[in-house]
Amino acid sequence: MTCDVIIPVFNNAKVLPLTLKALFHQHLPPHWKIKIIISDDGSTDDTVTIARQLCDLSGRNHQIITGEHAGAARARNRALNQSKADIVFLLGADIILRQNALWSHLNFHSLNPSLNQAALGIVIWDPRVCPTPLMEWMNHGGSQNDYDNILGEVSVDPNHYFYGS
Repeated sequence: MTCDVIIPVFNNAKVLPLTLKALFHQHLPPHWKIKIIISDDGSTDDTVTIARQLCDLSGRNHQIITGEHAGAARARNRALNQSKADIVFLLGADIILRQNALWSHLNFHSLNPSLNQAALGIVIWDPRVCPTPLMEWMNHGGSQNDYDNILGEVSVDPNHYFYGS
């Protein structure tokens, strides 16, 4: 099985090393082949240089796409157009994965191979990202995630909870 990890970036030079380090240290099921696709949205800082250096040093299969500044959705779609994988894992440039997060996602898909299945992970902000009150609100009642509303649920409406973090 194959998985493309898609990371849209824009001026994320400060936090991207934390994000990529956590991604590179994920324990992965042996039958999964992973490719990292970083899609830059016209960054004006060192984001692309840092991404290239860290990915090259990691030895991981990767692709870096650059484009003009048009927003995270455009950068994400640019990467989706390049993806050839069985599964896509959308990762925000400021999301620092906990150990085994990617393994859990891939294991879900191994156990639920239907094309209409998706796994939702909860965002708990790493203090190194310096979460703002707005970021916390988005997790606890805001329009982005509202995890408090789905505690204990097995299935949720994807129209509200399908967000690429």
